[in-house]
Amino acid sequence: MSKCYMKKLYLILLIILSLTLFCGQQDNKDKGDKGKDPSLLEVSKQNPTPTGPRTPMSEYTEEAPGEWEKFKETHVPQIEYFSERSQNNIKVVLKAEGYDNSHYIERIGIMDRDKRDFDSKALKRGQVPQAELTLKDIPEDLSTVKVYVKCNLHDLWTVPLSKVKELSK
Repeated sequence: MSKCYMKKLYLILLIILSLTLFCGQQDNKDKGDKGKDPSLLEVSKQNPTPTGPRTPMSEYTEEAPGEWEKFKETHVPQIEYFSERSQNNIKVVLKAEGYDNSHYIERIGIMDRDKRDFDSKALKRGQVPQAELTLKDIPEDLSTVKVYVKCNLHDLWTVPLSKVKELSK
C-alpha cells in the first residue's frame, strides 16, 4: 500500500473515532433525568424487568394499558359514530386534561392489522386531541380495523372499530 493511501485511511479512521466520541458524549448528556416526564422515570425505576426497564408493547388498550395504567382515562380513544353522514363518519376525542407542548397527541386515525392508515389526522403540539375521520374503503370484517391515537410520551392506544360500531347502533 502506498504512503498516501495509508494517510487517507488513517484520516478517515480518525474522523470516525472523533464522531463516535462526540456522539457518545451527546448521548450521555441526554441520559440525565432533567426535563423528562416524571411518570416515565417512575416506570423505569420502580418496575424494571430482570434485565432492565420494560419493553414497550406495540399498542395499548383500555383492557391492556400495560405500564400506562394511570393514563388510560386520557389516552383511550372515545368515538362518536355518525351513521347519517357520507363523509367524516366518526369523531375521535380524548379528555383534554394533561396535554400541553411537552405531552400531546401526534396523530389520530383508523388503521388495519398491518398498521396501514385508512384515514388519519396529524395534530400539532397543544392542539385539542380530536379528529373527524371517514370510514371510506373500510373492509366488511371490522375485527381487523382499529381506531388509534399516538401520544408522544405514552405510545399507541387503540380501540377495535367493531366495538365502536356495536356501541353506536
